[in-house]
Amino acid sequence: MARTIKTKKDKNGNTVHTINGEEYYTIPEIETFRPLDNRVLVKEDDEQNVTKSGIIIPDSAKERPFKGTALKVGPGSITTHGTIPNSVKEGDRILFGKYSGQEIILDGNTYLIMREQDILAVL
Repeated sequence: MARTIKTKKDKNGNTVHTINGEEYYTIPEIETFRPLDNRVLVKEDDEQNVTKSGIIIPDSAKERPFKGTALKVGPGSITTHGTIPNSVKEGDRILFGKYSGQEIILDGNTYLIMREQDILAVL
C-alpha cells in the first residue's frame, strides 16, 4: 500500500502532518525548550529603522539592542547548599550587556540564551 503524506498548518500556526489519514502535530521547539541552571532565553526587542529626526538606518549600521523579554528561565544556580532561584521571571523586560549571550535559532526565530549574571537590570 502506498503511503501518503501531507503537511499543512492549522489555524494556530502548528504544523500538521497527515500520514495515511492519521494526523500528527509537530510541537514547536520553543514550547519544549527548557534552559538549564541559571540560564535565560531572551527575545531581543526589534530595533527601530528610523531615528527620531527621521534618518533611516541601514541594516549594516545597526547595533544590537540591549533590551529584551525573558521568555524561558532556568531553575537557578546549583550550589553545595542547594539551588538558588533566579531573580528574573518569565515575561520580565530586561536590560543586558552588548556582548551578552549566545544567539540560537528555534523555529526559524533568533533568540539569545544567557546566564542571569549577564542581565544588568529588570525594567
